Amino acid sequence: CHTEIGNSVQADSDHAKFVELAQDNVATLHMHAEPLSGSDISLRRPVIAMKYVDRMLELGSVSEPEISNTIGRVLFQNDRLDESIEWLEKNLGSGDDAYPLLVLSMAYAKSGNREQAQKRFEQAAAGKNPLSAQERREMRVLREEARQALNSAL
Repeated sequence: CHTEIGNSVQADSDHAKFVELAQDNVATLHMHAEPLSGSDISLRRPVIAMKYVDRMLELGSVSEPEISNTIGRVLFQNDRLDESIEWLEKNLGSGDDAYPLLVLSMAYAKSGNREQAQKRFEQAAAGKNPLSAQERREMRVLREEARQALNSAL
């Protein structure tokens, strides 16, 4: 993938073509949006990820929690806070995954709701799902982002 080797111009072109080709497959669109919005900051391309998410939203057939969480994260990264909160809140009962809770915490903080931001941050810190070594590294980055968002909301 051109994104991974640092050729962002070609990567953007590739992604635009792919959105056209995979236009009716939510799972495939998600597969490409997820790494563009994940915790690996060097791969983040929220504007490009938003193109995939916009297409998923047009299709309207999203029910899997993982896909909903990615949609919420991409919406947050594109400052569509109310929509982000709605998508992330939708799946809170589906597990104790700290990652979407931290993004939800940041969305609440950025929208000015410090009480909900703190509540979701504490839930994320108390998460019960075991994380792999890679996920723990990614979570450290995301927790720091969430702390900064909470502090700036003061």
